[in-house]
Amino acid sequence: MTGYFKIDIQDRISLGKHVGFGLMVLIACTEFYDPEFKRFRHIWNWVVQMQNPLFSYKVHLLQLGDRVNDLHVDSTEAAMLCAISMTSVDCPDLVKPSTVCVVRDSLVKSLEAYMAGASLTIPLRYSGSPRKCQL
Repeated sequence: MTGYFKIDIQDRISLGKHVGFGLMVLIACTEFYDPEFKRFRHIWNWVVQMQNPLFSYKVHLLQLGDRVNDLHVDSTEAAMLCAISMTSVDCPDLVKPSTVCVVRDSLVKSLEAYMAGASLTIPLRYSGSPRKCQL
């Protein structure tokens, strides 16, 4: 990830703690979601009764899987989205958020460049562009 090692070590630790689960969900939605059967392959394919508190959580995960699947995110876009998520400036306790911002903006530009090249061969899937990093 370009510029990642410029980020303060404490910020890398904090970012890893706070965004890890979100990254796992994104990867699961792009790599393991089966839209035909409305389930995740290999993970989260458990049966949950409606009265179980985890039922609504499972429903939300499946809805998210559908939504991400509808975007037809390729593996490069998924990797870039994970990298951008790893530079979340709203993470608490950042020591040098401005450095995280610079790295994030660089990653966003890379994703935009990739998508601009990809739009020549695939239909546009996203509206607008990610916001520039602000503290």
